[in-house]
Amino acid sequence: KLPYNSTEKFAAENIVTKLLDNSIHLGRICKSYKVNCFRFLQPVAAVDYDPPPDDLLTNWTQKKGLSSRFKHGYKIIRKKEEFTKIKGLIFKDTSNIFKNYSGIPYIDSGHYSPRANKLIAEEIYSVIEKVL
Repeated sequence: KLPYNSTEKFAAENIVTKLLDNSIHLGRICKSYKVNCFRFLQPVAAVDYDPPPDDLLTNWTQKKGLSSRFKHGYKIIRKKEEFTKIKGLIFKDTSNIFKNYSGIPYIDSGHYSPRANKLIAEEIYSVIEKVL
């Protein structure tokens, strides 16, 4: 729940700023220890996914206001080139993986089905495999 004087947009912008700061610090630590580090922007039902009308698990994304923080935040992250230029950290946006998904990738409002998890795992592995 947001403080009374805040907005979804303001909250999203603060979250993105903290994510970027944390990613930069993580990149520095990974670089100093000579460790390969990764950060993946994961899919959420509110972004790049159009649930069927009878999907009771993710219909919250259709309610005005409830998904605006995600939509605004992901839009900012996708535009910020700083995420992909962090030294010591490989950043990969996997958030649109369900854009053309057949079926419902969620088992509840925020967790993926086994088939969706497999798809995400394969995408993550393809990124890691290139570094190994």
